[in-house]
Amino acid sequence: NGRTSTHTQHTHTIPAAMSDTTLTLARAMAIAGKDVRDIKALDAGHQNLTALTDLSACVELRRLQLSHNALTSLSELVHTVGVTWLDVSHNQLTSLGGVQKMTPLAVINASFNNLTRLTFLSPLKELKAVIVNNNAISQLDGLLASTNLNSLVASHNELTAVSFPSHSQLRKVSLSHNRLSAVPDMPAAVALKELRLNSNQIWMLPDTMRVHTHLCLLDLGNNHIKSVDNLRELEHFKFLQNLNLAGNPVTLAPDYQPQILALVPSLSVLDGKRLSTQRPPREHAPPPRPARTKESRKPASKRKQTDVREAASTINVGASAGDRKGSGKPRKEGAQQQPGPAMGGRRGVPATAVAAEEAEVATAGQGGGSQAHKAKKEDKKRKKGKPMADSAAPTGAPARVVTVVTRNPQQQQQQ
Repeated sequence: NGRTSTHTQHTHTIPAAMSDTTLTLARAMAIAGKDVRDIKALDAGHQNLTALTDLSACVELRRLQLSHNALTSLSELVHTVGVTWLDVSHNQLTSLGGVQKMTPLAVINASFNNLTRLTFLSPLKELKAVIVNNNAISQLDGLLASTNLNSLVASHNELTAVSFPSHSQLRKVSLSHNRLSAVPDMPAAVALKELRLNSNQIWMLPDTMRVHTHLCLLDLGNNHIKSVDNLRELEHFKFLQNLNLAGNPVTLAPDYQPQILALVPSLSVLDGKRLSTQRPPREHAPPPRPARTKESRKPASKRKQTDVREAASTINVGASAGDRKGSGKPRKEGAQQQPGPAMGGRRGVPATAVAAEEAEVATAGQGGGSQAHKAKKEDKKRKKGKPMADSAAPTGAPARVVTVVTRNPQQQQQQ
């Protein structure tokens, strides 16, 4: 029993060591449950840490979580050079000194600290996401060299002016709750999609914003915009879906919403409220597209073939039962109808019917053995004065020359 008790006390020495407020290598191994050389991700958040030791022995360390502690300095991280993801939010940091040699660093979260500058981020050109909200930052000059930056969250700070002249990868920028009097100048950010500038001192949209043609969300709530005339640049945002102007004097105008919708017809959310699907008609709106019918869905070649047949059939409807259109002469009583190669003959049919027959043969692609082709040959013989095959009249009856128009089965049955 004594040995068991001694072993039990020995196993509880790790929690006793973890009660220290310094992050040592031993504590890092205890947290990660791995050898120091195999640690790739270390979650040391919520550990009541006040200090760090050199973690350079963690050669594989890529992800380091140090949030929700009481750290005042990161200087011991100067040799931890392989980290790509770092979270030091919710501490008591006044500087980011110690991270400047983390050249592969792509994401850093330093929100909810006491930072005033981002100078130590200047060497980090691989940064893609920077989160530094809820600090006391007055300048973002430390990010001027981070041209790969695509997301920036710097709301709730002391910023008075922001400029990113060459940041072409920016997609999301949040600068709400600062002291900006003008929209940030970002001439290279042509792919910007979200811009949040709530609770600043902005009074108009400059023409430099025209480059942000892919903007989908724009938050300008609680600023100093008084007139729709100061928002004319909105008409360049063809993809804008969500616009917030709540808290600006312009929203008190009686015709505020119709004017905004006229500038930005693509909006689906205005001032946090989803708009109805019915919109006022645009000026010079294109005429409505005609409804598609069963016939219009057919391929063009089939539609042409059908039209040719209908044209030929319409010309000859009722031609065998009574007088032929265009013949000028009624059939004599008792006169026998001349047989044709396939159906009853015709006389005096307008030339358009012949053209329809020729067009039908051309569209069918196989006119050599068709009835229309035979009729065409017979018509040539008639013009040369040669007798036609199978067109001899009965004894005693005058011979007549017959030209045939092909008909569909329904019309043949009707006749």
